[in-house]
Amino acid sequence: MLFETVNPSRELDGCDVTRCIPNKILTMNLKNTHYCDILLKMKKNSILLGVLVIALVFTITIVGCDDDNSKSQTVIYESFDYESIDTAGNTYILVITGKTSRATYTSVKGDSYELTIKKVGYPNKESKGNVSTIGTDGILGLKPKKADSEPFNVNVSSGKMTAITGKITLEDGEAVPAPGVVTPVETFTSVASMATWLKAQSDNTVDTPYGVKLNVNKLGGPSSKSGSTGAALIANNTKYVNLDLSGSTFTTFDDFQDFLNCTSLTSVTMPPMIIVKGNIVFPL
Repeated sequence: MLFETVNPSRELDGCDVTRCIPNKILTMNLKNTHYCDILLKMKKNSILLGVLVIALVFTITIVGCDDDNSKSQTVIYESFDYESIDTAGNTYILVITGKTSRATYTSVKGDSYELTIKKVGYPNKESKGNVSTIGTDGILGLKPKKADSEPFNVNVSSGKMTAITGKITLEDGEAVPAPGVVTPVETFTSVASMATWLKAQSDNTVDTPYGVKLNVNKLGGPSSKSGSTGAALIANNTKYVNLDLSGSTFTTFDDFQDFLNCTSLTSVTMPPMIIVKGNIVFPL
């Protein structure tokens, strides 16, 4: 959650608040009463305040200001994150940020976006700009901030990013083709929850793997051990998986045993500072 301080208008419905109460901001929650009228009456007649306390239900919060009468308010920025992979195993992370708090994803025109492309074997690339159009079918038009760049489209359905089409203009000015259909990444914090989810999924192909992010402190032992990560993959060997372990906290990995016979594993992203024993035995 990001915060930004901005300067609000000094007037409220034609009333200069500083005329009423110098060097103070008075915030009130009143029923059926005009805010400005009350402030002016409070200045003209302090006796009226006692009547108002009896007649009205309100709350007063007084915040001191600097001598120059400067005022500020907090604007809350709400971010929505989406992560998907393409058939080549490249990761696309989209963050859309708006100025209004929203319980569910409801982007509005003008929201900012940041798309990070993590291409296997290459440095990360970014595209930044704003939401330019919103379709009724869940397709968002994203306009990069680079001059003369064309918008590209992102399909967001049920909180998942399922397609990116068009050409994506990057921060360095390069325009790259969008991947088309992408697979949303599912995140799990236990091997058991990952195994349950995999069991419920349909069979797929090596060209359309599921994106799985597993954040754990251990893999659970060799693939021959019940309850381990490898055992879960073997039990669901008709479901191809790109496995992302970058958010996990284990520091050692035995690739002779941990993923032995995991033929449905198409790629693995390891945590930083990992110590690997043995040789890679799963297909890449």
